[in-house]
Amino acid sequence: MIKPGGTKNYGWGRTSLYAGMMIINYFYGHRYSTCRSYKQRWRYYCQYLRQHHQIRDIRKINLTIQKQFAARLKSLVEEDSMAISYAVNLLSTVNIILKLMRQDSKLTLSPRKEIGARTYARTKIPLGRDAAEVKITVKAIHDKGAIPHSVVVDIARRFYLRRKEACLLDVTNAMREAISEGKIRISRGTKGGAGKNKNRSIPVTQDDILVLTKASILQGDNNNLIPQGQTLVQFMASVNYYWSKCKTETLGTIRDLRASGACNRYYTLTGHQAPIINGGVITAGPETHTFAKNQISRELGHGRPNICVAYIGRGHR
Repeated sequence: MIKPGGTKNYGWGRTSLYAGMMIINYFYGHRYSTCRSYKQRWRYYCQYLRQHHQIRDIRKINLTIQKQFAARLKSLVEEDSMAISYAVNLLSTVNIILKLMRQDSKLTLSPRKEIGARTYARTKIPLGRDAAEVKITVKAIHDKGAIPHSVVVDIARRFYLRRKEACLLDVTNAMREAISEGKIRISRGTKGGAGKNKNRSIPVTQDDILVLTKASILQGDNNNLIPQGQTLVQFMASVNYYWSKCKTETLGTIRDLRASGACNRYYTLTGHQAPIINGGVITAGPETHTFAKNQISRELGHGRPNICVAYIGRGHR
């Protein structure tokens, strides 16, 4: 790639916003979710620079300005106007882009020191734990004529998948695995492409096999459920659209289905409710609780069991 040239923004473009977008496209353009998130955060940062410092050239940024930006984020967190996780992600993304643009780390700040430690623990009971309630929404989407979309929602709920993972799942191959092995492997659409290098498998029931078999007929000769003529991005957006239009009043987002599935899986493995549902109290034995966290973490596609608290909550005895 040839940089636009010039002196402003280290040769990446005339404005700070454009220069950052060029950097992101060049280094992360092959990863859609990362690229989109980075661009949103960089846009926020550039708006801050214009509004508070009248800066449009990254060469004018110094450590003092960066400290002020971090302090601004921290104040928004303390006012409950911004989630600490988002503030930490904002500063982390700015660190990355400035390092790539400047080719040094002189303006890098520690998000943990400047803003605080990010917490992953879930504090609200996830919506969508009642399978019958979700099935009502699935049927409503189906009745709208959006059959692939309804199947994606059903699969996301059953196997607690991310929306992208459910959209890209080869249900025909999954059906074969389910029948022969009693489990399905997840490798497509995983966060950061990590699924290709992880042995991530999810157990299935006879009812799951029936759903996968029907979905396989719908998929036909394709290798996923994305309709002909639609891109992944378009299909994901339309799944969201039909979900928001057809869901019952007591359901949240599609993402909630993932946490709901994790809580249901915890109950299956332990015979006890997840801490978030049980008022923050762990009633399962220590070994059983640890085993469940490790197992659920693997099935969700995370390598760290501590991340499991983002789905089942943190508890005490």
